[in-house]
Amino acid sequence: THRLGLSSDILSHAAIRAYSSHDLRSALTYCTAIDSVDPFCRTAGYVNVATLVGLGLKRKLFQLAHRLVDADSKDALAWFAVGSYYFLCHRYDLAQRHFSRSTRLDPSSAECWIAFGCSFAVCDESDQALASFRAAQTKYPGSHVPLLYMGMEYLRTNHLSLAGHFLSSAQKTDPADPLCCNELGVWSYRRGDMADAAFWFVKALRLHAEAESSTLTSTDEALGMNGYILLNGGHYSRSDADGKVADGITESSDSQSPHAKKKPSEDDAPSSTVLCALKTPSRQSIAASIMNATTGSTLADSECIMQCRDQFWEPTIFNLGQSYRKMKRWSDAIVCFEKCCSLCPVSSSSVSFCSCLISFESFYNLMAVGITYHRETLPHSLHWAFQCT
Repeated sequence: THRLGLSSDILSHAAIRAYSSHDLRSALTYCTAIDSVDPFCRTAGYVNVATLVGLGLKRKLFQLAHRLVDADSKDALAWFAVGSYYFLCHRYDLAQRHFSRSTRLDPSSAECWIAFGCSFAVCDESDQALASFRAAQTKYPGSHVPLLYMGMEYLRTNHLSLAGHFLSSAQKTDPADPLCCNELGVWSYRRGDMADAAFWFVKALRLHAEAESSTLTSTDEALGMNGYILLNGGHYSRSDADGKVADGITESSDSQSPHAKKKPSEDDAPSSTVLCALKTPSRQSIAASIMNATTGSTLADSECIMQCRDQFWEPTIFNLGQSYRKMKRWSDAIVCFEKCCSLCPVSSSSVSFCSCLISFESFYNLMAVGITYHRETLPHSLHWAFQCT
Protein backbone atom coordinates (compact mmCIF):
# COMPACT_ATOMS: atom_id res chain seq x y z
CA THR A 1 0.00 0.00 0.00
CA HIS A 2 1.07 3.59 -0.61
CA ARG A 3 0.08 4.82 2.87
CA LEU A 4 -0.93 8.22 1.56
CA GLY A 5 -2.35 9.05 4.97
CA LEU A 6 1.23 9.36 6.21
CA SER A 7 2.12 11.87 3.50
CA SER A 8 2.34 15.42 4.80
CA ASP A 9 1.70 16.74 1.29
CA ILE A 10 -1.58 14.83 0.96
CA LEU A 11 -2.68 15.90 4.44
CA SER A 12 -1.69 19.50 3.71
CA HIS A 13 -3.80 19.62 0.56
CA ALA A 14 -6.68 18.03 2.47
CA ALA A 15 -6.36 20.73 5.15
CA ILE A 16 -6.28 23.49 2.52
CA ARG A 17 -9.33 22.03 0.83
CA ALA A 18 -11.24 21.76 4.11
CA TYR A 19 -10.35 25.35 5.00
CA SER A 20 -11.43 26.55 1.56
CA SER A 21 -14.76 24.85 2.23
CA HIS A 22 -14.90 26.70 5.58
CA ASP A 23 -14.83 23.41 7.49
CA LEU A 24 -12.53 24.58 10.27
CA ARG A 25 -12.89 21.51 12.48
CA SER A 26 -11.80 19.14 9.73
CA ALA A 27 -8.98 21.49 8.74
CA LEU A 28 -7.72 21.46 12.34
CA THR A 29 -7.86 17.66 12.36
CA TYR A 30 -5.67 17.48 9.27
CA CYS A 31 -3.24 20.04 10.70
CA THR A 32 -3.01 18.02 13.91
CA ALA A 33 -2.16 14.94 11.86
CA ILE A 34 0.48 16.91 9.95
CA ASP A 35 2.15 17.88 13.24
CA SER A 36 2.30 14.19 14.15
CA VAL A 37 3.86 13.16 10.83
CA ASP A 38 6.05 16.18 10.00
CA PRO A 39 6.15 19.00 12.57
CA PHE A 40 8.18 21.21 10.21
CA CYS A 41 5.85 20.92 7.21
CA ARG A 42 5.07 24.39 5.90
CA THR A 43 2.64 23.60 3.08
CA ALA A 44 -0.41 24.21 5.26
CA GLY A 45 1.27 26.54 7.75
CA TYR A 46 -0.92 29.56 7.03
CA VAL A 47 -4.03 27.37 7.04
CA ASN A 48 -3.07 26.01 10.46
CA VAL A 49 -2.74 29.51 11.92
CA ALA A 50 -5.94 30.76 10.28
CA THR A 51 -7.86 27.73 11.53
CA LEU A 52 -6.76 28.36 15.11
CA VAL A 53 -7.83 31.98 14.78
CA GLY A 54 -11.20 30.98 13.35
CA LEU A 55 -11.85 28.55 16.19
CA GLY A 56 -10.58 30.95 18.84
CA LEU A 57 -7.93 28.57 20.22
CA LYS A 58 -5.62 31.11 21.85
CA ARG A 59 -3.48 28.71 23.84
CA LYS A 60 -2.68 26.45 20.91
CA LEU A 61 -1.93 29.45 18.72
CA PHE A 62 0.39 30.85 21.40
CA GLN A 63 2.31 27.57 21.53
CA LEU A 64 2.50 27.33 17.74
CA ALA A 65 3.76 30.91 17.41
CA HIS A 66 6.49 30.31 20.00
CA ARG A 67 7.56 27.13 18.26
CA LEU A 68 7.76 28.85 14.86
CA VAL A 69 9.72 31.82 16.19
CA ASP A 70 12.17 29.54 18.01
CA ALA A 71 12.67 27.51 14.83
CA ASP A 72 13.33 30.52 12.56
CA SER A 73 13.05 34.11 13.75
CA LYS A 74 13.32 35.41 10.17
CA ASP A 75 10.35 33.44 8.89
CA ALA A 76 7.30 35.40 7.75
CA LEU A 77 5.01 32.58 8.86
CA ALA A 78 6.34 32.83 12.42
CA TRP A 79 5.52 36.51 12.77
CA PHE A 80 2.24 35.95 10.97
CA ALA A 81 1.36 33.52 13.76
CA VAL A 82 2.44 36.04 16.41
CA GLY A 83 0.34 38.76 14.82
CA SER A 84 -2.61 36.38 14.58
CA TYR A 85 -2.32 35.63 18.29
CA TYR A 86 -2.46 39.33 19.19
CA PHE A 87 -5.33 39.76 16.72
CA LEU A 88 -7.23 37.01 18.51
CA CYS A 89 -6.50 38.71 21.85
CA HIS A 90 -7.85 42.03 20.47
CA ARG A 91 -4.43 43.68 20.73
CA TYR A 92 -4.73 45.13 17.27
CA ASP A 93 -1.83 47.58 17.54
CA LEU A 94 0.59 44.73 18.27
CA ALA A 95 -1.05 42.63 15.57
CA GLN A 96 -0.44 45.36 12.99
CA ARG A 97 3.18 45.60 14.06
CA HIS A 98 3.84 41.90 13.58
CA PHE A 99 1.82 41.63 10.37
CA SER A 100 3.87 44.51 9.01
CA ARG A 101 7.03 42.62 9.91
CA SER A 102 5.77 39.49 8.14
CA THR A 103 5.04 41.49 4.96
CA ARG A 104 8.58 42.90 5.04
CA LEU A 105 10.07 39.43 5.41
CA ASP A 106 7.93 38.00 2.60
CA PRO A 107 6.38 40.74 0.43
CA SER A 108 4.93 38.13 -1.92
CA SER A 109 2.72 36.52 0.74
CA ALA A 110 -0.91 37.36 0.04
CA GLU A 111 -1.93 35.82 3.37
CA CYS A 112 0.19 38.31 5.30
CA TRP A 113 -1.23 41.26 3.37
CA ILE A 114 -4.82 40.12 3.94
CA ALA A 115 -4.21 39.68 7.66
CA PHE A 116 -2.56 43.11 7.72
CA GLY A 117 -5.67 44.57 6.08
CA CYS A 118 -8.00 42.83 8.53
CA SER A 119 -6.10 44.33 11.46
CA PHE A 120 -6.72 47.78 9.98
CA ALA A 121 -10.37 47.08 9.14
CA VAL A 122 -11.21 46.04 12.70
CA CYS A 123 -9.82 49.41 13.87
CA ASP A 124 -11.99 51.24 11.31
CA GLU A 125 -8.97 52.31 9.26
CA SER A 126 -10.57 51.66 5.90
CA ASP A 127 -7.97 53.29 3.63
CA GLN A 128 -5.07 51.26 5.02
CA ALA A 129 -7.17 48.10 4.92
CA LEU A 130 -8.07 48.57 1.26
CA ALA A 131 -4.43 49.33 0.41
CA SER A 132 -3.39 46.04 2.01
CA PHE A 133 -6.10 44.10 0.17
CA ARG A 134 -5.00 45.66 -3.12
CA ALA A 135 -1.43 44.62 -2.37
CA ALA A 136 -2.67 41.07 -1.81
CA GLN A 137 -4.45 41.17 -5.15
CA THR A 138 -1.25 42.15 -6.95
CA LYS A 139 0.57 39.27 -5.25
CA TYR A 140 -2.11 36.72 -6.10
CA PRO A 141 -4.06 38.11 -9.09
CA GLY A 142 -5.87 34.86 -9.84
CA SER A 143 -7.49 34.58 -6.42
CA HIS A 144 -10.96 35.79 -5.55
CA VAL A 145 -10.12 36.26 -1.87
CA PRO A 146 -8.66 39.83 -2.12
CA LEU A 147 -11.69 40.88 -4.18
CA LEU A 148 -13.97 39.37 -1.55
CA TYR A 149 -12.23 41.22 1.27
CA MET A 150 -12.37 44.52 -0.62
CA GLY A 151 -16.09 44.00 -1.19
CA MET A 152 -16.61 43.21 2.49
CA GLU A 153 -14.73 46.35 3.49
CA TYR A 154 -16.79 48.54 1.16
CA LEU A 155 -19.91 46.84 2.54
CA ARG A 156 -18.78 47.61 6.08
CA THR A 157 -18.33 51.29 5.23
CA ASN A 158 -21.72 51.38 3.45
CA HIS A 159 -20.34 51.94 -0.07
CA LEU A 160 -22.91 49.63 -1.60
CA SER A 161 -22.16 50.28 -5.28
CA LEU A 162 -18.45 49.49 -4.92
CA ALA A 163 -19.25 46.58 -2.60
CA GLY A 164 -21.56 45.05 -5.20
CA HIS A 165 -18.90 45.42 -7.90
CA PHE A 166 -16.16 43.64 -5.95
CA LEU A 167 -18.44 40.98 -4.47
CA SER A 168 -19.86 40.16 -7.89
CA SER A 169 -16.35 39.95 -9.32
CA ALA A 170 -15.29 37.62 -6.52
CA GLN A 171 -18.33 35.40 -7.05
CA LYS A 172 -17.69 35.21 -10.81
CA THR A 173 -14.04 34.36 -10.19
CA ASP A 174 -14.94 31.48 -7.87
CA PRO A 175 -18.64 30.55 -8.17
CA ALA A 176 -18.17 27.61 -5.78
CA ASP A 177 -17.28 29.70 -2.72
CA PRO A 178 -20.35 29.95 -0.47
CA LEU A 179 -18.88 32.89 1.43
CA CYS A 180 -19.17 35.05 -1.69
CA CYS A 181 -22.85 34.17 -1.95
CA ASN A 182 -23.34 34.98 1.73
CA GLU A 183 -21.81 38.43 1.32
CA LEU A 184 -23.89 39.06 -1.79
CA GLY A 185 -26.93 38.15 0.29
CA VAL A 186 -25.93 40.71 2.92
CA TRP A 187 -25.40 43.27 0.14
CA SER A 188 -28.87 42.57 -1.29
CA TYR A 189 -30.39 42.76 2.19
CA ARG A 190 -28.78 46.15 2.77
CA ARG A 191 -30.26 47.31 -0.55
CA GLY A 192 -33.73 46.17 0.52
CA ASP A 193 -34.04 43.40 -2.09
CA MET A 194 -35.22 40.58 0.18
CA ALA A 195 -35.97 38.10 -2.60
CA ASP A 196 -32.46 38.44 -4.01
CA ALA A 197 -30.99 38.22 -0.49
CA ALA A 198 -32.88 34.99 0.22
CA PHE A 199 -31.66 33.58 -3.10
CA TRP A 200 -28.00 34.21 -2.24
CA PHE A 201 -28.31 32.90 1.32
CA VAL A 202 -29.94 29.68 0.13
CA LYS A 203 -27.29 29.32 -2.57
CA ALA A 204 -24.55 29.70 0.05
CA LEU A 205 -26.05 26.90 2.14
CA ARG A 206 -26.49 24.73 -0.94
CA LEU A 207 -22.87 25.23 -2.00
CA HIS A 208 -21.79 24.36 1.54
CA ALA A 209 -23.72 21.08 1.36
CA GLU A 210 -22.24 20.27 -2.06
CA ALA A 211 -18.71 21.15 -0.94
CA GLU A 212 -19.01 19.00 2.18
CA SER A 213 -20.12 16.00 0.14
CA SER A 214 -17.47 16.46 -2.57
CA THR A 215 -14.72 16.94 0.03
CA LEU A 216 -15.58 13.66 1.71
CA THR A 217 -15.71 11.82 -1.62
CA SER A 218 -12.41 13.19 -2.94
CA THR A 219 -10.62 12.56 0.36
CA ASP A 220 -11.86 8.97 0.43
CA GLU A 221 -10.63 8.41 -3.12
CA ALA A 222 -7.26 10.08 -2.51
CA LEU A 223 -6.30 8.45 0.78
CA GLY A 224 -8.07 5.11 0.59
CA MET A 225 -8.88 2.88 3.53
CA ASN A 226 -5.23 1.93 4.01
CA GLY A 227 -3.97 5.48 4.40
CA TYR A 228 -5.54 6.76 7.59
CA ILE A 229 -3.82 7.81 10.78
CA LEU A 230 -5.00 7.00 14.26
CA LEU A 231 -4.12 9.69 16.79
CA ASN A 232 -4.30 8.06 20.19
CA GLY A 233 -2.91 9.49 23.41
CA GLY A 234 -0.10 11.43 21.76
CA HIS A 235 1.02 8.70 19.34
CA TYR A 236 -0.02 7.98 15.79
CA SER A 237 -0.79 4.52 14.54
CA ARG A 238 -0.91 3.11 11.04
CA SER A 239 -3.47 0.70 9.69
CA ASP A 240 -2.10 -1.97 7.40
CA ALA A 241 -3.79 -3.85 4.61
CA ASP A 242 -5.31 -6.40 7.02
CA GLY A 243 -6.98 -3.69 9.07
CA LYS A 244 -4.57 -4.07 12.01
CA VAL A 245 -3.06 -1.11 13.75
CA ALA A 246 0.70 -0.70 14.14
CA ASP A 247 2.11 1.87 16.53
CA GLY A 248 4.32 4.58 15.12
CA ILE A 249 7.45 5.99 16.64
CA THR A 250 6.56 9.67 16.42
CA GLU A 251 4.81 11.52 19.21
CA SER A 252 2.17 14.11 18.40
CA SER A 253 2.77 17.63 19.55
CA ASP A 254 -0.99 18.02 20.06
CA SER A 255 -3.01 14.86 20.31
CA GLN A 256 -6.27 16.48 21.27
CA SER A 257 -9.24 15.90 19.04
CA PRO A 258 -11.09 18.95 17.75
CA HIS A 259 -14.17 16.76 17.33
CA ALA A 260 -14.32 15.69 20.97
CA LYS A 261 -16.73 17.44 23.30
CA LYS A 262 -14.96 20.18 25.20
CA LYS A 263 -14.68 20.45 28.93
CA PRO A 264 -15.58 23.84 30.40
CA SER A 265 -12.17 25.35 29.68
CA GLU A 266 -10.92 27.92 27.25
CA ASP A 267 -9.79 25.85 24.30
CA ASP A 268 -8.51 22.47 25.45
CA ALA A 269 -10.25 19.29 24.41
CA PRO A 270 -9.77 15.93 26.12
CA SER A 271 -7.44 13.40 24.56
CA SER A 272 -9.25 10.86 22.42
CA THR A 273 -8.74 8.54 19.49
CA VAL A 274 -9.41 10.19 16.15
CA LEU A 275 -9.32 8.47 12.79
CA CYS A 276 -7.87 11.33 10.83
CA ALA A 277 -9.75 12.06 7.59
CA LEU A 278 -12.16 9.28 8.46
CA LYS A 279 -14.20 11.13 11.03
CA THR A 280 -16.45 14.02 10.07
CA PRO A 281 -17.78 16.74 12.40
CA SER A 282 -21.03 14.74 12.64
CA ARG A 283 -19.05 11.82 14.14
CA GLN A 284 -19.77 9.66 11.10
CA SER A 285 -17.29 7.85 8.91
CA ILE A 286 -16.67 9.11 5.41
CA ALA A 287 -18.43 6.12 3.88
CA ALA A 288 -21.47 6.64 6.11
CA SER A 289 -21.56 10.34 5.37
CA ILE A 290 -21.40 9.73 1.64
CA MET A 291 -24.15 7.13 1.88
CA ASN A 292 -26.35 9.46 3.93
CA ALA A 293 -25.54 12.67 2.07
CA THR A 294 -27.78 13.89 -0.68
CA THR A 295 -26.43 15.71 -3.68
CA GLY A 296 -26.96 19.45 -3.66
CA SER A 297 -28.93 19.40 -6.92
CA THR A 298 -31.76 17.39 -5.30
CA LEU A 299 -31.91 19.28 -2.00
CA ALA A 300 -34.85 21.54 -1.29
CA ASP A 301 -34.26 24.90 0.35
CA SER A 302 -35.46 23.66 3.74
CA GLU A 303 -33.25 20.57 3.43
CA CYS A 304 -30.20 22.77 2.84
CA ILE A 305 -31.01 24.53 6.11
CA MET A 306 -31.67 21.41 8.14
CA GLN A 307 -28.58 19.59 6.81
CA CYS A 308 -26.23 22.33 8.07
CA ARG A 309 -24.52 21.31 11.34
CA ASP A 310 -21.73 23.86 11.44
CA GLN A 311 -22.05 26.94 13.66
CA PHE A 312 -20.02 28.85 11.06
CA TRP A 313 -23.17 29.16 8.93
CA GLU A 314 -25.51 30.18 11.73
CA PRO A 315 -25.40 33.90 10.75
CA THR A 316 -26.30 32.93 7.18
CA ILE A 317 -29.35 31.00 8.38
CA PHE A 318 -30.32 33.87 10.68
CA ASN A 319 -30.07 36.38 7.83
CA LEU A 320 -32.13 34.05 5.66
CA GLY A 321 -34.78 33.91 8.37
CA GLN A 322 -34.88 37.69 8.56
CA SER A 323 -35.27 37.87 4.78
CA TYR A 324 -38.15 35.41 4.91
CA ARG A 325 -39.70 37.39 7.76
CA LYS A 326 -39.69 40.61 5.75
CA MET A 327 -41.11 38.71 2.79
CA LYS A 328 -43.89 37.44 5.15
CA ARG A 329 -42.92 33.83 4.57
CA TRP A 330 -43.60 33.00 8.19
CA SER A 331 -43.24 29.22 8.08
CA ASP A 332 -39.87 29.39 6.31
CA ALA A 333 -38.66 31.99 8.80
CA ILE A 334 -39.66 29.72 11.68
CA VAL A 335 -37.58 26.89 10.21
CA CYS A 336 -34.54 29.19 10.01
CA PHE A 337 -34.83 30.52 13.55
CA GLU A 338 -35.40 27.06 15.00
CA LYS A 339 -32.22 25.91 13.26
CA CYS A 340 -30.35 28.88 14.70
CA CYS A 341 -31.52 27.93 18.19
CA SER A 342 -30.29 24.36 17.67
CA LEU A 343 -26.89 25.50 16.39
CA CYS A 344 -26.29 28.11 19.11
CA PRO A 345 -28.63 27.32 22.01
CA VAL A 346 -26.73 29.35 24.64
CA SER A 347 -25.79 32.29 22.47
CA SER A 348 -27.00 35.74 23.45
CA SER A 349 -28.55 36.08 19.99
CA SER A 350 -30.82 33.12 20.79
CA VAL A 351 -32.96 35.63 22.70
CA SER A 352 -33.85 37.40 19.47
CA PHE A 353 -34.36 34.06 17.72
CA CYS A 354 -36.87 32.83 20.28
CA SER A 355 -38.53 36.23 20.46
CA CYS A 356 -39.19 36.02 16.74
CA LEU A 357 -40.51 32.50 17.22
CA ILE A 358 -42.86 33.68 19.96
CA SER A 359 -44.26 36.43 17.76
CA PHE A 360 -44.69 34.04 14.83
CA GLU A 361 -46.41 31.40 16.91
CA SER A 362 -48.69 34.06 18.39
CA PHE A 363 -49.46 35.16 14.84
CA TYR A 364 -50.56 31.61 14.11
CA ASN A 365 -52.58 31.57 17.36
CA LEU A 366 -50.53 28.62 18.60
CA MET A 367 -50.28 29.88 22.14
CA ALA A 368 -49.14 26.57 23.63
CA VAL A 369 -46.09 26.46 21.36
CA GLY A 370 -45.41 30.13 21.95
CA ILE A 371 -45.44 29.65 25.73
CA THR A 372 -42.99 26.74 25.31
CA TYR A 373 -40.55 28.95 23.41
CA HIS A 374 -40.96 31.69 26.02
CA ARG A 375 -40.10 29.28 28.83
CA GLU A 376 -37.01 28.14 26.95
CA THR A 377 -35.96 31.73 26.29
CA LEU A 378 -36.39 33.14 29.79
CA PRO A 379 -33.22 31.70 31.44
CA HIS A 380 -31.03 32.79 28.52
CA SER A 381 -32.64 36.23 28.34
CA LEU A 382 -32.00 36.85 32.04
CA HIS A 383 -28.38 35.75 31.72
CA TRP A 384 -27.96 37.92 28.62
CA ALA A 385 -29.42 40.96 30.40
CA PHE A 386 -27.06 40.39 33.32
CA GLN A 387 -24.09 40.29 30.95
CA CYS A 388 -25.16 43.51 29.28
CA THR A 389 -25.30 45.34 32.59
